Amino acid sequence: MYYEADKTVGEPLSCQGFDLKEMASAASGPAAGPRDPTESAWDPGSSGSADPEVPWVGVPGQVFVQRFLSRMDPKTAVAKIQQQGGLMHPGCGPLLGLLDALGCTRLEAHKGILEAASTALLARIATLDTDKLLDLLEASFPLVGISALRAIPLAILARLQPVPISYLKQLADDKDLFQDLPRGVQRQVWEREKSLLQQHAIPCMSSFVHASLSKVNLDMDECLPASKPVLVKSAPLPVHAGVNRRKLRGGNKQLKILVDMVGPSEPIYRGIMELCMLKFRDSDKPYVGQQEADLCSLRSQLLMSLHDISAVEICNQEACYRLAWVLDAGMEKRLLSESHLSELQRFFAPLDNTQHTRRGAKAGSKRSWSKRGTDDDDAESQGGSGTHQQQVLGDAGMILRDSPVFHLIIHQVIRRLEAVTEKQETPATDQTLAFLTRLLQLATGCRTMLREKQFSFPAVSPHLMHDFYPLLTGCVLDSLVREDEPLPGLQEVTADPDLVGMLTREELVRKVTQVYTLERLAVQDVATALPLLLALAQALSQLSDKALPEWTPFAFSLAARLQEEHRSNRLTPGDTLWQIAVEQLLLPSVDSDHVVHDQTLQLLKACALQLTVAKLAAYLQTTLANSRKSRRRYKKRRAEGLDTPSHAYDSSGPFSDGTYAGELDMTGDRERKGKAEGDGVKNVYKEIQSLVPALNDTTAPGLMEYLAAG
Repeated sequence: MYYEADKTVGEPLSCQGFDLKEMASAASGPAAGPRDPTESAWDPGSSGSADPEVPWVGVPGQVFVQRFLSRMDPKTAVAKIQQQGGLMHPGCGPLLGLLDALGCTRLEAHKGILEAASTALLARIATLDTDKLLDLLEASFPLVGISALRAIPLAILARLQPVPISYLKQLADDKDLFQDLPRGVQRQVWEREKSLLQQHAIPCMSSFVHASLSKVNLDMDECLPASKPVLVKSAPLPVHAGVNRRKLRGGNKQLKILVDMVGPSEPIYRGIMELCMLKFRDSDKPYVGQQEADLCSLRSQLLMSLHDISAVEICNQEACYRLAWVLDAGMEKRLLSESHLSELQRFFAPLDNTQHTRRGAKAGSKRSWSKRGTDDDDAESQGGSGTHQQQVLGDAGMILRDSPVFHLIIHQVIRRLEAVTEKQETPATDQTLAFLTRLLQLATGCRTMLREKQFSFPAVSPHLMHDFYPLLTGCVLDSLVREDEPLPGLQEVTADPDLVGMLTREELVRKVTQVYTLERLAVQDVATALPLLLALAQALSQLSDKALPEWTPFAFSLAARLQEEHRSNRLTPGDTLWQIAVEQLLLPSVDSDHVVHDQTLQLLKACALQLTVAKLAAYLQTTLANSRKSRRRYKKRRAEGLDTPSHAYDSSGPFSDGTYAGELDMTGDRERKGKAEGDGVKNVYKEIQSLVPALNDTTAPGLMEYLAAG
């Protein structure tokens, strides 16, 4: 904007009072066209004054000054430039002379004039109608690359709704300019440019997945019911504070950024949801680990975050809004009441392929419901196209797979199994249990549905109802009739081979067994938990290493539960529970995720003084050997910035309701994590070595070598 012809006198080369529209015809900029910037409408060597059609801004102004300086001596050129490019009003000359005498440079004077004129124009922009705004935008947009004038076209863009498409295309091409755009204009660009939306949304989504909402997404015990089970002959369940997911959402920076990106735009919301679904569907991991489950949490919690800010139009357009809202309400109570279940049944009734098939069979129809939406009558009877219903089932499955919701439904299944046992009935006769099981089947099967594009609300599995659930109710019954007696030794604990086979084959069996086992430990029913823990350990040993990420929530929760048991003097290193839970489950699981490694080390640290130096050194050597991959993954994430919110898209300007930081951390210990080195666990190893100085180069050479490494 400003070109200093002389270091002693800085003279701006505009401010001639030109009409902005006329200036745009010659200025370089996004809308200036292919004109050669060296062309000029007049020759400074000729007589006469400057052509008022040529604005002295941008490249034309630079060319103008360059020609003056190249054709005459500098002093004469400066005088000519001041004469031709100065303010034309006759009163300006004396005033500028006075400012010169007062020590104010021409640069400062002209900048002041420009700022005053810009302020006046910006005030007028707020009152102009659409046609005048468009005229002014056409004149000022070519100057948007000049920082001193950028505020004017940006203010016009902020008022236009919608912004003309030709401008949106150009705004999408300039990364630096895009960051300065008002949020409303950015949303209009995102609505048109899907690739740009992906560039800004994916880093934030990745940061959410790696940071997660809080330990609620990992700890299976967070959804323990608030009251004691109907029948269990054991201690009361621990009393947990209600899971306030709204507070968790409010404390998550990644969600805050995504909500701000979406605003009132349904197309942007749908675009982010589609990205979420694609990343979940196309994950190359054969098992659903915590990262995939966190994508489902994002699918659910972004929708509920929009509900929290009363984004009514988006919520009304979202087919799964009612489902997410009911499940969120159940999470707050840690219970799916009869009214919650009724709402869920009403939601899934139009999507229930088995019901439509049964009705069609009774009517003698030869047509089956079309999964591809080709049967107009059947699609219409469901309230929409078949393709739409398919998408609803895929989205519903992801919302049900949100880890806390998934665990809540499993707890509800266990409550039903206890009720069945109390009534001396069989699980297969309980319709509520069957419906809850179908929800779990949809949650565990939705990724396969999305990949194969074959959607249905699954019929309840006869295998689960007739084989697995009776086996689990047998455990419930055993806990009722068992007399108080010392815990069995390791050789006396046996695992049911049928259960081990089921655990090896089916994710849903693994999840229900894991949650029930943790419940038994929570109520101090160790005798019931031991054979289940052994069965889980044997199943884990038969699975490939690729299955480890799926075990992250269970291993994390088990390590946290055992720490509580130790604090309560109910766990002693070397007893049967320790030998199965720690040696056969936790130590082989430390590679599932660095949080499992961390929690296992915290348990070993708590028990360090009760262990011999040789035993503790052997445990630490095992955790180091078994955790190589997870430590490398953690280092890579730190290097990429995925564990910090700063990796996410940086919002332009403040959020509408103020900025804030996340309130809760995934492990519940933000200070310790903030000091973590390299692989996220080295400090814990250091703390253990400081606690037990006998761990040295002789007794624990592997540990000392690890600590000495950079």
